[in-house]
Amino acid sequence: MALSSFARPLTTIMLLLALAGCASTIGNRIIAAPNQGQSFDWLGNEGEPSWSDLIERPFFSQRIELNSPHDGSRLVSFRLPAGSYPHRYVFEHRDEHSFGIELSVNWQGGPHQPASGTVLLIHGWQADYRQLFFHALGLAEEGWDSVLTDLRGHGHSGGDTISFGVHESLELKTLIDHLIELPDFSPPLVLLGTSMGAAVALLAAAGHDAVAGVIAVAPYGEFMTVFPDGLRYMAPRSMKPFLNPNRVERALVHAEQHSLASLADAAPLARASDVSVPVLLIHGKADRFVPAEQSRQLANALPYAELVLLEEHNHVSLILDRAAVLEPAEAWLENHFNREAATAEESGSGIP
Repeated sequence: MALSSFARPLTTIMLLLALAGCASTIGNRIIAAPNQGQSFDWLGNEGEPSWSDLIERPFFSQRIELNSPHDGSRLVSFRLPAGSYPHRYVFEHRDEHSFGIELSVNWQGGPHQPASGTVLLIHGWQADYRQLFFHALGLAEEGWDSVLTDLRGHGHSGGDTISFGVHESLELKTLIDHLIELPDFSPPLVLLGTSMGAAVALLAAAGHDAVAGVIAVAPYGEFMTVFPDGLRYMAPRSMKPFLNPNRVERALVHAEQHSLASLADAAPLARASDVSVPVLLIHGKADRFVPAEQSRQLANALPYAELVLLEEHNHVSLILDRAAVLEPAEAWLENHFNREAATAEESGSGIP
């Protein structure tokens, strides 16, 4: 089966349709579970049946359902074994606001092969596991098992509200604890997240011994620092007058009260010193939603960080340009894990 679509930039987020209301309305929309409103399909075409049903059965070896330690909501993830899955992913960056993607995949998949390790992929705000499905296929060809998760309030997972990393990072730790106990789990475990998912990955890695490394694509270091300006940048011109600083501040206070989370805690920068594993940061210099300065600050604060800045990419184009993510990511994985494993095997010692 072949799929083709034009990537719709984040400016289409349904959040913005309600921004002309009062601060409480804005606050409610900020934390509202995206999957309770109109769906945001990164890779589908309007009028076509959902393609998620077509990939879950033949590609995934296991569907994992856990309960959130925060509110008991159902959390859903999928495992994709390492192997060869013939597919095509072509990204065309036309201009700042226009992209094209051509997709095709052999739905039969396989055959599976022994894995070099496991990559847990965490999507961004308003997306779901499908955002990184083709990234997982690329990693599978390089010998990595993948786990694709739906964050709370996204995709198949439950939850009425989101918290931009506060509750999500605890829930990701629950998934990590489950994965490492599976009899067919392949270490090491590396987290790969995009945007909000990158922030969640960094927060979950802080102080967690099972995480061996993190690949963070366009992360924010502090949600409360980035979100007000990012919101005003994304809003249609007709709505910008409603987004004065006072109203946005009151909206965020309302959002905190109703999500039962201090959004100031959605700040990987504050936990950077606790991330004692290698981290690869990838960011676009043209990102005006989450400025590249956020990754620069994280690179300076993290004990073991490498920073890759890409000249022409903005927030959306970087996430959708699979090659821009996987080329540095695969080189980094090879350097930190495959070579390390080979050296340990040659010397007869284990990997610490």
